[in-house]
Amino acid sequence: AALPEGVLAKLLKPENKAELVKILTYHVAAAKVLSTQLTNGEKITMVEGSNTTVSLVFNAIFIADGQGGDSRAGGAQVIQRDVEATNGVVHIISKVLLPPTPPPGPPAEKNIVELAASVPDLSILVTAVKAAGLVETLEGAGPFTVFAPTN
Repeated sequence: AALPEGVLAKLLKPENKAELVKILTYHVAAAKVLSTQLTNGEKITMVEGSNTTVSLVFNAIFIADGQGGDSRAGGAQVIQRDVEATNGVVHIISKVLLPPTPPPGPPAEKNIVELAASVPDLSILVTAVKAAGLVETLEGAGPFTVFAPTN
């Protein structure tokens, strides 16, 4: 169940910890579920927060990857079922599952200054930014994150 070359090394870097946690927790359901309890088309909520889908095909069990497609095409096959542990059960699968990627939001239409100026509850912030001579800076390329206090 190898990842593409370089992906594991990237994920193990401290700055990528959140992404690693998301991938690992997409492999964990917060309940003990034996293979005999699974049903075709069943949705299972993962600790990561997303759902995955189970497909039963003849005597095989497939778990959907979060990247789309059905569980047989893009998912993982359970290659060893019901390995009991003291605190649950493990099903060994054929590949790493990747969680769904949220769709990108609509592109921003305003820079930070324009956005703040369009929100009436940020008028004092806008006045302060102007008085401090920061308009040009906050209209720049960024990227910036502003924690904007309301009036």
